[in-house]
Amino acid sequence: MAERETVFRECLCVITGASRGLGKELALQLAPSLTGASSLVLVARSGERLEEVRRAVLASQPSLRVLLVPADLSTGQGVGAALAALPQHRPRRLLLLNNAGSLGDVSKFVVDFTSPAEITDYFSLNVTSFMCLSAGVLRAFPQKAGLTRTVVNISSLCAIKPFKSWSLYCMGKAAREMMCHVLAAEQPDLRVLSYAPGNSPHITIGRGVRVSTELQWGSEHQHKHDWERAGNGIRGKSSSGGVNFPIVWCVVP
Repeated sequence: MAERETVFRECLCVITGASRGLGKELALQLAPSLTGASSLVLVARSGERLEEVRRAVLASQPSLRVLLVPADLSTGQGVGAALAALPQHRPRRLLLLNNAGSLGDVSKFVVDFTSPAEITDYFSLNVTSFMCLSAGVLRAFPQKAGLTRTVVNISSLCAIKPFKSWSLYCMGKAAREMMCHVLAAEQPDLRVLSYAPGNSPHITIGRGVRVSTELQWGSEHQHKHDWERAGNGIRGKSSSGGVNFPIVWCVVP
């Protein structure tokens, strides 16, 4: 059976960490489906790389409004700049893709982290900005009739399973994961999605807090979560160096 093409009309889509890797690829894959006075807000530290992404996006969707926000989300000023750049028009669909994040120093074990500043800096980017940006976007576009809101968290197996020397990364991902659960409980109207692409050949995003994907971190670490199957989607192949698998994007209408 032929797949139906997903079209997001009058959509405001915000992608953090959009200058390269998965964030860039999400922008390129989503752009052709953003129609009817839609806006794409791309946030990352490198303005030069963001401009490259904008040119690639406009090559596939010339009518799309693309806003660039060169900002360091590890600072309050950076989060404020991202929120200040949000368009004033009222969209029919709000899509926030929280992709920005960092790995942290994976050469250290827990007993090696003795600097409070190092830990604070890591959580400022990976947890604090994630929570503040999500809260700010949702406050800017509160629930109303005719508006569909979706918040996506880029997660990892490390959110639920410990790995030696990855303490900062595991802690950050676990904190983001729990925030998504709390947010979903607090706002039942909101679509809250947390997915871990891992080394899976496909990414599939659907309604719910978890996504159906099998993470290949060795046979003993494989796990799979059920989700509510979407009836439409966008399918494509990645072209960015940081992503080496096809992308399947599904959102329940």
